[in-house]
Amino acid sequence: MSDSELETEQEDTPEILLEDLEEGTDFTELFKETGNNELSFRHKGKRWAFTFKNMTWQEHFELMQKHWTTRTVVDLESDKVVEEPYFDAARYYEDCFMLAIIQGPGKQGVTRQMLRQLDSPIIQKLVNCVPEPSLTSSLVEIKKV
Repeated sequence: MSDSELETEQEDTPEILLEDLEEGTDFTELFKETGNNELSFRHKGKRWAFTFKNMTWQEHFELMQKHWTTRTVVDLESDKVVEEPYFDAARYYEDCFMLAIIQGPGKQGVTRQMLRQLDSPIIQKLVNCVPEPSLTSSLVEIKKV
């Protein structure tokens, strides 16, 4: 399903009160969707399609954890060398893309080299297919403690 189809479905759904819904009891209904999704967009007068899978929370969290490091910097106030937490967002997204993208345009696989050469607007579209590292600011504060 393309993003535009998804948006249309959401807009056509009438507002339903939470109290009017049947209560969920089967915990497995909360698990990630097992099917694949497609991101399609227009670029340079052509249609481009990427097939990707939804990532689980565990996959997302493991990649977030993997890309936390520390880096050595000079504290300008004290002129001392200190270690500070650092999240490598570029590597995080690259690893997410490698995990989530099943197939690129022309039913090709996607390599890290291909990803690194993509135009920025294309990367911005692909970012919408993977979880953003939304806990980044919270984790920075935790790592400082």
